[in-house]
Amino acid sequence: MDSGRAATAPDPGHIGVFNAPVTIFGSALAAQPAPVRVVRTLRADVATFTGRADQVRTITEAIGDAGGGVVAIHAIDGMPGVGKTALAVHVAHQLVDRYPDGQLFVDLHAHTIDHTPADPADVLAGLLMATGLSPDHIPDGLQDRAARWRDQAFGRRMLLVLDNAATGDQVAPLLPGSGSCMVLVTSRRRLTSLRRSYGATLLPLGVLPEPDAVELFSRVCPRRLHVNEHPAVVDVVRLCGRLPLAIAILAAGIDPDHADPVGELADELTAAQDRLVNIDERLDDRDIGVASAFTLSYQRLTADQQRVLRLISLTPGADVDTFAAAALTDLPLAVVRRHLRNLHSHRLLEHSTGQHRYRLHDLIIAYARAQATPAEQDEAVSRLVDHYQHVAYVAAARIRLRSSPARRTVVPATSSPVPDLPDPARATTWLRTERANLLACIAHARQQQDHTRTVSLAVSLAPLLGLDGPWPEAIEQLNHILATCRDLGDLHTEAWAVAELGVLRRMIGEFPQATDVQEQALAKFRELDNQVGEAWSLAELGVLRRFLEELPQATDLQEQALAKFRNLGNQHGEAWSLAELGVLRRMIGEFPQATDLQEQALAKFRELDNQVGEAWSLAELGVLRREVGDYAQAAALMEQALTLSRNLGNGMDEAYILTMRGVLYKLAGDYTQAATLLEQSMTISRELGDRNREAWTCGELGLVRMTTGDYTQAAALMEQALTTFRDLGSGLGQAWLYADLGVLRRMTGDYAAAATLLEQSLATFRGLPNNYGQAFALANLGVLRRIAGDYIRAATLLDEALTAFQDSGDRKREVEILNYKGDLLRASGEPGQAYTWHDQALRLARDLGQPLDEARALAGIGRCTLATGVAAGLGDLQHALAIFQRLGAAEAPELEAELEAELETITDASRR
Repeated sequence: MDSGRAATAPDPGHIGVFNAPVTIFGSALAAQPAPVRVVRTLRADVATFTGRADQVRTITEAIGDAGGGVVAIHAIDGMPGVGKTALAVHVAHQLVDRYPDGQLFVDLHAHTIDHTPADPADVLAGLLMATGLSPDHIPDGLQDRAARWRDQAFGRRMLLVLDNAATGDQVAPLLPGSGSCMVLVTSRRRLTSLRRSYGATLLPLGVLPEPDAVELFSRVCPRRLHVNEHPAVVDVVRLCGRLPLAIAILAAGIDPDHADPVGELADELTAAQDRLVNIDERLDDRDIGVASAFTLSYQRLTADQQRVLRLISLTPGADVDTFAAAALTDLPLAVVRRHLRNLHSHRLLEHSTGQHRYRLHDLIIAYARAQATPAEQDEAVSRLVDHYQHVAYVAAARIRLRSSPARRTVVPATSSPVPDLPDPARATTWLRTERANLLACIAHARQQQDHTRTVSLAVSLAPLLGLDGPWPEAIEQLNHILATCRDLGDLHTEAWAVAELGVLRRMIGEFPQATDVQEQALAKFRELDNQVGEAWSLAELGVLRRFLEELPQATDLQEQALAKFRNLGNQHGEAWSLAELGVLRRMIGEFPQATDLQEQALAKFRELDNQVGEAWSLAELGVLRREVGDYAQAAALMEQALTLSRNLGNGMDEAYILTMRGVLYKLAGDYTQAATLLEQSMTISRELGDRNREAWTCGELGLVRMTTGDYTQAAALMEQALTTFRDLGSGLGQAWLYADLGVLRRMTGDYAAAATLLEQSLATFRGLPNNYGQAFALANLGVLRRIAGDYIRAATLLDEALTAFQDSGDRKREVEILNYKGDLLRASGEPGQAYTWHDQALRLARDLGQPLDEARALAGIGRCTLATGVAAGLGDLQHALAIFQRLGAAEAPELEAELEAELETITDASRR
């Protein structure tokens, strides 16, 4: 049973060997040599020992590895009750056969009730007598006894367990000098001196993994547990912090005749005012409980160390860094660092996520808090919250997001040292690292009805929640801020919170609701004559109108915001409005104007060192280069944007850029990489709660699956995206998915369904209006009319689409229409004219680096050539097939069959 040495009552006396019949080794230095006998004083192993397979393997596999006559030493350290002694004894029993000359167990009493740590000289006297030396031949003095002990052990294969050690200095004289021996040491401290001086292997022991903790409970429990009790057992071991001693105490205390003791036990622990008392009250009077084990460690600390432990335990969060520890303790950094290192050495603190972050086990927290006075608690927590308020405000000011209207908060002074956060990257890292602690402090302040601190902390955390999500959690925090601001009558912060709430509603795709909220914020800012806030709300309403496909209104709102930002001299706002106007121009196909606006925005963002904005404009410029077929430049711009967004930890923009890169790879014919990037984007969007971005990306992934012939998966992805767009009320999203599903139905031969979907798409695009989307729908309706044999109507539709794409400068769509025109002319009996259109498409596709359209053009040229009776067309078809097969395109099997038929026809003709 890995239940900790404190579960067993301590042996009387200092030296464990005195508790067993004494057997004797011979000694070369003894005046009267005694007969050689084997010494076995190990404690009994426990049948319920659980887990620790890695540690057992580390020790057992190390036998014989020391080499050169070096004694093998393994020093196991860990917090009280973690099972150090149980592990050492268990391993020792497994190694009995490997050490036939003796196995000795010695309790060094570093932490034993009513005992001081054992004197090494006294321990040596006991060891020497246990190995056959008579008392009158035991030398005086520590060094002489140590030398005699090394001589007694020389050449013997002995295993020595030195349990409950206080320090490395206590252990060092007890070490045999022979490489034929192994020593297992347990201690609540990390005995680094043994590593430094003797090469000991240090084995830190943590709490049990949850599956092992559950298994330990089941093994110790005096009755067989039912399957339906498993959830309650999991709850119990979690409430114990997976500490073996606590688990063993609770499991052994189960009443085997009770119908549902585990469920009741979990409920009791959850409701307990003092969990330690609740655990230990199940012990017999003679047993040492968890609290007593902790007390023994606490009493070994200095008064200053005890104070630091008490105050560190008061943090509302999960861990502390050295700056937070300095605030809690009101100590200089250098001093608190020294105390933290010492407490870690005593295994009362654990390292958290980094070298300079620490946490306490849940039960040690309960113990240490119980030692603190109410005055200590109030003063320490107040200092900590002031520290977090101050640093969080500074960090939030470094982060510049798309919309950040002016807000007013109280910034408390702090007497404690604070970290240096000179730039957005480090500010974001700090907020991200401290997020859980800040949320815990907000909850604490709210519980204490400290409204000012609640608002200040929540306002400072809001930029990070907007950046990282999940956005529903951020919305919950903002709703708390709103309620508190209304109670306080803080109108300025209330207006800011309403505006931020509107932004978050937009992020989760609730565009109509977000618009209502943002209009409320605009009205509040105007009532307060807060022109900066008014400008940001106008800009955000412009973004919302863009998402609602109300592009003229969106443009008007952004132009109003831009004018206000310029009047106010707010360059950040000006840059964002320029960038948004660039997006709006792109959406209606005005690529040159969009590029000019985006380049203006990029220059301003760089001048302001606004890296979030810089990444956004770079990504948008990449999209614009892609739209006009400049894939190499598009890829370079998107790579720059992605690097910036990842460096900033901006998941929202990272997801967007990954989607755009996925589309770029799709156009370049690398469908595997395209799918990988799109799936990465969907994962990030899902984690953030960004349903709108997830839906767009899902639709793009559907197009990739369609291109590679996986029509079933393509349909599922497109239907999923369409459903989300309907839920969000996104007309633009629905229009594009109707169009994409129409193309998919055409490719699978369901022409009636394809026509219906494309007509729906066209009507929706016209209602927005969206000229670019209309052209796409018209082109695909033209293809359907060609298939139906209505060549005149098909030509009209294709000409209209071609003109729209040429006017917008969209060369990649132009290639598609050129091929469609060639297909139409060949179908209508004019292969010569069709050849010309396909040839134009081929040259343009090669210029743009679009292999799929290149293959389609080659296939068209080959068919036209064959139609004129020239067999050379077979070469073009074979070239096209090779490209389709390399890309894994859906057209490959159909063209391969067509090519085989043509070859067979030519062969038959030649035979005749």
